[in-house]
Amino acid sequence: MLVDSHIHSHYSSDCRLSPNKIAQTLRNLGLCGVLTDHYDFDHTQGSFFTFDVFEFLKDPIVKGIDNLSRGIEMGLVPQLRSIHEKHVALGEFDFFLGSLHYAYRDDELFEFTRSHGMDIVPYYKEYWLSMIDAVEDNGFIHALAHVDYPSRYIREFEGEIPLDDVEHLIRKTFKLLAQKNVSLEINTRRFAQEKAKAQWRWFLKVFKECGGESVTFGSDAHTLETIGNHFRTAQEMAAEARLTPVYYKNAKRCEMTE
Repeated sequence: MLVDSHIHSHYSSDCRLSPNKIAQTLRNLGLCGVLTDHYDFDHTQGSFFTFDVFEFLKDPIVKGIDNLSRGIEMGLVPQLRSIHEKHVALGEFDFFLGSLHYAYRDDELFEFTRSHGMDIVPYYKEYWLSMIDAVEDNGFIHALAHVDYPSRYIREFEGEIPLDDVEHLIRKTFKLLAQKNVSLEINTRRFAQEKAKAQWRWFLKVFKECGGESVTFGSDAHTLETIGNHFRTAQEMAAEARLTPVYYKNAKRCEMTE
């Protein structure tokens, strides 16, 4: 069965979905899923984008749903590493998904949802250097999420990613993932765009060349309608790149089957 390993619920501050409705939608689609609510931390905004981990783990509804596993989307900044390590030590999560939404430069917040007036090449160099730092800094994630994240938001870049100009940084990131035995998430959020699919085929080819072996599928759903979106395309891409589709249960890697 295919598994959507990136779904948000009302435990994320930017989502209102109930776990019950998510589980029913997954059943209707013939899928299983993983709740991966945000545990990120913008130091300028207090506890925004975090949730009560213990409340989540004790939630009888979440615990009682057989087609929905318990994960967490971890913001990969050094300020959060010790907290994430405590979450891992609890031994109660199935899946740890790492992501990068922002970084700190000279104690200033640098969000990857806007260009900050930078041209596209220096911007993406900054992004991938931050990604390298994030992957180097931790040893606990199972998969790395949405490496194309800025292209969702920065309109002046028109969805372009200067792959040739930052290929050396992408390869360094992917080699680190391979060395740490971390899967790459195929994030299907932008798959309605042909440009995005071409970019992802390139990412997967390079990930394989860098020693990567496995991928997870993630819709990054914040609505019921987007759960499991474009997973057939994700399957085709993984097969083309000779990468193994996987999910994680009890913090163990499992191969996906039809």
